[in-house]
Amino acid sequence: ENKENVKDRKKGNIFIGIVGVQPATGEVVFDSFQDSASRSELETRILCLQPVELLLPSHLSEQTEMLVHRATAASVRDDRIRVERMDNVYFEYSHAFQAVTEFYAKDALDLQASQTFA
Repeated sequence: ENKENVKDRKKGNIFIGIVGVQPATGEVVFDSFQDSASRSELETRILCLQPVELLLPSHLSEQTEMLVHRATAASVRDDRIRVERMDNVYFEYSHAFQAVTEFYAKDALDLQASQTFA
């Protein structure tokens, strides 16, 4: 979540970025979008991706926390979405980009080439 300005913050509007990884295939899906206080865009993406696990920043807005709670509460016991909290620094663009790049880089050459995009 990134609150763009004071006006948007008061309305509950935010800018959200997500990354989804399918470990079995290595497929990576990513998106960023503007969302309203209802978090309908985020909810749509969660429903489409059907994640098994959510890695979330330690601090989220009240509206986003409510959506996460609804999404995880709606899943059945054996199919419950696991929620892991991490320090907010791990979700800053530069840190997140580097972590994903290093994980998927096959060798040092791949890593150097991808750093030109950062």
